[in-house]
Amino acid sequence: MIKYRISVCILTAVLAALLSGCSGTADGDADDVSRATEFAPFVASTVRPHEAVLRDRITGSGTVAGRQEAVIRAKTGGTVTEIAFELGDTLQQGEVLLRLDDTVSRLNVVQLERQFASSAADLETRRRQFNQGAISRTQLDQAEANHAGIESQLSQAREALEAARITAPISGGIAEKRSNLVIGDQIQPGEQIARIIDLRELRISLPVGQNQIFLIAPGNRSEITVTAAGRQYTAEGRVAAVSAGSDQRTGSWEVLVDFPNPAPEVMRSGVSANVTIFREDVPVQTVVPAEAVVEREGTPGVFLLRGEHARWTAVEVLDRHGDFSAVAPAESGIDLLDEEVITSGLTRMQDGDRVVTGPRTQ
Repeated sequence: MIKYRISVCILTAVLAALLSGCSGTADGDADDVSRATEFAPFVASTVRPHEAVLRDRITGSGTVAGRQEAVIRAKTGGTVTEIAFELGDTLQQGEVLLRLDDTVSRLNVVQLERQFASSAADLETRRRQFNQGAISRTQLDQAEANHAGIESQLSQAREALEAARITAPISGGIAEKRSNLVIGDQIQPGEQIARIIDLRELRISLPVGQNQIFLIAPGNRSEITVTAAGRQYTAEGRVAAVSAGSDQRTGSWEVLVDFPNPAPEVMRSGVSANVTIFREDVPVQTVVPAEAVVEREGTPGVFLLRGEHARWTAVEVLDRHGDFSAVAPAESGIDLLDEEVITSGLTRMQDGDRVVTGPRTQ
């Protein structure tokens, strides 16, 4: 039993010595890594700033519509006697689309024309009598009022007769036609008969966000691209209007772009189009990759490579777009175009840190 206890003690002592040795080695290695890391240089990439136009265009997409469209409604009610159009027809302004029964309207016009002629003759007689002192001023006024009333009725009757002929208010193609329209149908005043679109001049509405709306102005040149029937059609247009306020539902602003139809035989209202709006008089600015701009104590800046060290330089961020930022040095006497800007390893980098550069970023 005594020998067994002695063996256990010896084994315990050996194990303790081994563990103590390993612990000391690990602590020593950790201190060596810490000291090496403290003085190791940052490995980073650099880029040379360049001059460029940061945002010279705005892109978007929308649905094409006719610049001129008209909904055709019946001005008067009646029975359909003639239908002179079909869906898709191209009509000229003033062409007849539909005729309503005008029998009653025509009789009213004939009767009122006779009454008008009679009242005109009576008024002429009354005027002569008044000039001769045969009638009073009141009697002449009554004759004039009667003639004016008949003239007004005649004008309304002629309008009603004309309303029986429903015509195209503009030249264009029929985009909609009242379904199941047949001869003998009863049409009510104000009922929609058709919708016509002038396809010679088109318009596209673009929803634009807050970061873009300040870059767009009426008159800006635009390029419209439509892909249809396996082909791509391109047209040049202009910004026609920019909304004064945003849509309360979407928060976007509406921009209208007008352009001539590059292929009237193919392109129709309702197709989708891509639009590029070009800015004019856009300033040329010094541009760096967006990741090169970092903040230190709340101030934006970039790290310049000076020899083997990083030098912090505060900058003013003029604009941001995509992967680039337009900047200007906050201090005079620095020309960023002559510098190398560090673009990586910036998270813990401080002014004066040693830097080893890799390949330059293009």
